[in-house]
Amino acid sequence: MMIMNPYYTLKVILNNHSLADLKEIGKSISIKKYYNMKKDDLITAISDHILDENNLQMCFLVANDKDIEAFELALKGREYVDNPYLYRYWVDLFLAFITTDGEVHIPLEVKKQYLRIKKLKKYQKARERTRIINSYALACTNLYSVIDVKKLVEIINS
Repeated sequence: MMIMNPYYTLKVILNNHSLADLKEIGKSISIKKYYNMKKDDLITAISDHILDENNLQMCFLVANDKDIEAFELALKGREYVDNPYLYRYWVDLFLAFITTDGEVHIPLEVKKQYLRIKKLKKYQKARERTRIINSYALACTNLYSVIDVKKLVEIINS
């Protein structure tokens, strides 16, 4: 069982993983030469990649409303989940970690970056636009079952 303080940093959380696990993470996020790195170097490379402002902003923009809602709930403090799929998006991006007893942890740096990014007008506009596009796409697929991408773009642009 992995016991963590709810205020750990990304590097501390990653340090709880084996080198083999870290190499899998490095591979999945395309860290160059991850297979030759020592554990500390790999943790630094993974952390730098995850915390890159452009990467983070894109992760938050692409997330659906339910994902954002779950993320913000976890930011408020200790969050326990019965259904780990609720946080699957964030866990897959290594922006949240779930302990074996179901406690959700958002690393401090991720929390700080998100709260900063969330205040940016540029992000707010892009997030709203993404939300609208997602809702149009969902509505079109519910209405038509299958819709041509060109037609969807035409509907959104109109």
